[in-house]
Amino acid sequence: MRNFGKLELASLALAGALTLAAAPAGAVTPGTNDGSIVANAFNFVPQAVGTYAGPTDDTKTVSSSAPPSFTPGTSTVTGGLKIIDSPTPSIFATGQVDLSGLASGQVSAQDITHYSFQIGGAPGSAQVLINATGNVGFSAGSQWAAGSTFVSFRVQQQFNGPVIIDDELHLVSSSAGTFVDEINDPTHATTNATQSFTVAQSFTFLTNTIYDVTLDASLGGTVNNSTGSLSQTLFANIDPMFTVSGPFTFDVSPGFGGFAVVGAPGPGPGVPEPAAWTMMLLGFGGAGAVLRSRRRPLAA
Repeated sequence: MRNFGKLELASLALAGALTLAAAPAGAVTPGTNDGSIVANAFNFVPQAVGTYAGPTDDTKTVSSSAPPSFTPGTSTVTGGLKIIDSPTPSIFATGQVDLSGLASGQVSAQDITHYSFQIGGAPGSAQVLINATGNVGFSAGSQWAAGSTFVSFRVQQQFNGPVIIDDELHLVSSSAGTFVDEINDPTHATTNATQSFTVAQSFTFLTNTIYDVTLDASLGGTVNNSTGSLSQTLFANIDPMFTVSGPFTFDVSPGFGGFAVVGAPGPGPGVPEPAAWTMMLLGFGGAGAVLRSRRRPLAA
């Protein structure tokens, strides 16, 4: 067995202390991006994109067309999902029904994006500016016999911690030209075919703490055609942006975009925990003792 000298032992203790001091507070969890689209022209077999776990930059579309023998024109139902990761994820869901001589069409689309992040720095808090817009709606002069559009934006400390943001929109149409705001006024119908929310505010986040972000955009509807030719659309989207100022670092789920960091973007030195300070002091003390012993004059 090797015998370590005093200086080597002191160096090992110091190296261990520095390693412990620089250890990250915790790794963020992987993110997910799951969606589905179903488009159905009249009563034919629906064309669908099943549940998928796609990349954070992606576009999915699917169309269903009625056989030409059943319609004098081209009757098509199209659903689309667009997921953009620039610089943070956003979702755009759309549905379109183009009917010519066809009695009805149905479309649905949904995407749920979930990811986590952590702001690194000295123990304490960081101010984060969040800008976000959410929109849902139906085309002007809506003829949707039944339809629903929904978006939500939620930011919460991991493991059911405090909720930072929880905004939702849910606009429903149960008859042509009338709509119900299911979030704010579920008992009254209006003629407002769109709804939106805007976030432009600074929030306090704890450093070295993991937070979860969930984005949800979904829509679905049925159009009945009695006019010979009809084109209808509906949409749902959510687009957030995060900006943190100061000497912080940012860690996000692999494959997902991060914050805009204003200030000192480089990694700063870790702040040691109390146990790390003890080890460091022992290491410095041991190194000093060895150096002092080496300075003693040799006995005559």
